[in-house]
Amino acid sequence: MVVAPSREIVHGVAEGRWELGFGPFHHNMPAHFALHPCFSETRRLMIARDHPARAALARDAVGTMRELPLVTSFLDETARRSTGERLRDAFGSVWEVSHMELRLALVADGKGVTYVSDLLTAVPPQLIPVEGLPYSSIDRQVGAYSLRHQPISQAGARFLALCHERWPRQIS
Repeated sequence: MVVAPSREIVHGVAEGRWELGFGPFHHNMPAHFALHPCFSETRRLMIARDHPARAALARDAVGTMRELPLVTSFLDETARRSTGERLRDAFGSVWEVSHMELRLALVADGKGVTYVSDLLTAVPPQLIPVEGLPYSSIDRQVGAYSLRHQPISQAGARFLALCHERWPRQIS
């Protein structure tokens, strides 16, 4: 198993470096992938309840966000994006922090904003959602994927069987 940013996993499977990928499906997954959906999640943009910029958010949410850092695990390099839209452009800067508890602690301490999955049960109580922006929430389908016309190994088939056992098949 290799843990990598989701876009890197997509490229790795497409290039044949990895047989299977597991993570969020991108809006434009390659047509030559076989998709095995497992579950859905919604990521909500969160800020500390007592963040000094909360009042400014009410007056000018877009402008205020352009001054705040987004604390996230990873955002892909701009050269790897297939479209001109870049989430990073909505924020003042991007702090890449791989440790989730540290990300949550930084945001709870008023250092920036972050996205938190609705599946996470240990959300610090001082975090509240930022509403009203086109990127306030991000819905994602998560699952496994492989090259459509490539046979899957026995180990890969066992992994997919475990995924389907854990998350009964969903229609995509």
